[in-house]
Amino acid sequence: MSRLNNRPVTQKEVAERAGVSSAVVSYVINHGPRQVSEETRQRVLEAIAALGYRPNRFAQALGKNEGAIADNQIGIIIGGSSRVLQHPFYASVLSGIFDEVHHVGYRIRFMHFWDDLKDPVLFNEHIHPEEASSLIVLAADLMRIDPDFMVTIERIEARIPHIVCLDTQVNSFTTITFDRFAAARMVVEHFIALGHTRIAFVGNSGRRVNSFRQVMLMHGMAVDPDYIQHPGMYNSPDEGYEGTARLLALPTPPTAIFAASDDVAIGVFSAIRAAGLSIPEDVSVAGIDDNPYSRYLFPALTTVRVPTAEMGAHAVHVIRTQDSAPTRGTTLMIDAELIVRESSRGPRG
Repeated sequence: MSRLNNRPVTQKEVAERAGVSSAVVSYVINHGPRQVSEETRQRVLEAIAALGYRPNRFAQALGKNEGAIADNQIGIIIGGSSRVLQHPFYASVLSGIFDEVHHVGYRIRFMHFWDDLKDPVLFNEHIHPEEASSLIVLAADLMRIDPDFMVTIERIEARIPHIVCLDTQVNSFTTITFDRFAAARMVVEHFIALGHTRIAFVGNSGRRVNSFRQVMLMHGMAVDPDYIQHPGMYNSPDEGYEGTARLLALPTPPTAIFAASDDVAIGVFSAIRAAGLSIPEDVSVAGIDDNPYSRYLFPALTTVRVPTAEMGAHAVHVIRTQDSAPTRGTTLMIDAELIVRESSRGPRG
């Protein structure tokens, strides 16, 4: 459990602060067996958050001494909701993490989504060095919409010795990612080399689209605001379809579309065909990620291959070597590679 003035915080102290009995605190923590009114529950949760109370049943179950640091235990925090796990990019990163953890004899202690941490009971139970000595943070760009993002990150940093971010940098934590500017440059310069001048972007309005803008301007090409479509935040096929439908409805539609991810490209393909057009004869398409199914689309998708599983495995390696080779404040770039397939060609005429 957490400490108040260097001693453990007790349920009795939580009860006194909330103005309830210790039994009521137990009911809130254990979700029963008796019901508690929402108003009372909130008072108890606020007291738990203020005092930093942490039930020690997990440490007891593991046979740990109170105050011991769980050296080989890793926690994972993911931005967004469970919908993120439908994205092959994140699924592949997680696969790399789990495979490497198994290989080196570590354990994944827990995996939670960002919103889970708003529960102070869960936060105090899991974000604690007796639970995990290290954290891997994934999809932090989806966490930033939370107004309490930085406050929560600072609370986490005060408790967990080693934190590694995957894909998105947070504070001065070690970050493992790929060079989005280089990836965007590969795609845009590929389209330019084929003769395209009307190049559009579809996907989340994050760092990939910013890289697209930079590369276009670097080549002296105007960026038409209508040629940048970001209908949502998850880079899903639905968003790809919606954004492409808008592009194709323009008086002068693009001849090439850069999809923010291969998932987005699936929707792009569908919208182009729904408009009675052909790929790549009427519109060329390229994506980022090189998901396993990209080569099986028809035509096969031109894309930037990102070694996502390697990113996950490297995060575990960094955690294992932090004490002997600290990397805090370092951004480690994993190389990406343009894979040219049949979905891109020069424009008609």
